[in-house]
Amino acid sequence: MKGFILLLAFSFSIFASASTDDYLSFTYSGDQNNQSFELSTEKTHTEYRYEQRAKTCYRQVLVGHDRRCHWEQVPVCRINNRGRRVCYYEDRRVCRSYPIYRREAYTCYERVTIPFEVFDYFVDTNVHFNFEHNQDSSVAPLENFVFGITGDSDYLRETTSGKFLIYARQSRRLTGAGERRSLDISYNMRLEEIAGNFTPVLHGITQMNVSGEELYFEMGDFTSADPLEIRLKVKRKKFGSDPVLMNRVLNVAEYTKQSLNDSRARVRIDLAELLPKMKFGKKHEITVTIRLRKNIDEVINRSDIPKLSHSREITIK
Repeated sequence: MKGFILLLAFSFSIFASASTDDYLSFTYSGDQNNQSFELSTEKTHTEYRYEQRAKTCYRQVLVGHDRRCHWEQVPVCRINNRGRRVCYYEDRRVCRSYPIYRREAYTCYERVTIPFEVFDYFVDTNVHFNFEHNQDSSVAPLENFVFGITGDSDYLRETTSGKFLIYARQSRRLTGAGERRSLDISYNMRLEEIAGNFTPVLHGITQMNVSGEELYFEMGDFTSADPLEIRLKVKRKKFGSDPVLMNRVLNVAEYTKQSLNDSRARVRIDLAELLPKMKFGKKHEITVTIRLRKNIDEVINRSDIPKLSHSREITIK
């Protein structure tokens, strides 16, 4: 059965045996756009108690001394009858005493912190998912989700097909008092096909060149409805300075587009018309930047977001 396929649901808790965690897994495949689930948990908080615990410690105990002797030469000096200081070496026996220790075990105590959970209240969670996606998409969604509750804190994780961006907007309300609370959560989920909505930036900028006084490059195909920016930057390369002749976003009347195969397009920009003072035959650096203006703040599968901006640079002489 397509739509929501409930794989795991641990929501059979009763009043006396609810767990702090409950979760469910499901798959959205495009047919059933609304689904509700119930989960039961209990909210707790952590407190701490302290205990004195015995353990084995070790110490060094003095058990005696070891007397060690050896011969060594020591200088001996005296004043002779002429008043001069005369020194020579003589052998002397030198002895020293060294302490002897042994390692002794004994019982000592340490203070141990022990965490434990204290019950606050039971939580009955009702969660509702509403999915929206274009039924005319070239591929069907196959998106896997795990929704879970820990106490009264929720989470949503996804393992996606990589073919859609998933925009999620959540609302939640916790009500009740005493030992039982109700948590109502709603998710509005909108799926946007990547291939159909991000075509202009999926393949970057290629085949960029200048022919005569015209700049050409290829990119993903687009229409006037796409929130697309094409920025052109032109610098005159001169010894000691690089004056910028132009650096702005072009309007749609300043370039032309020819659609190609494989969802690609060729863009032409008339440099002579845009920059009548540009001296062709001189060294210039030209940079083209394309950017798709998309609000992706609510996208949850962020690793699937394509790169929304690309730049390409060439130098002409």
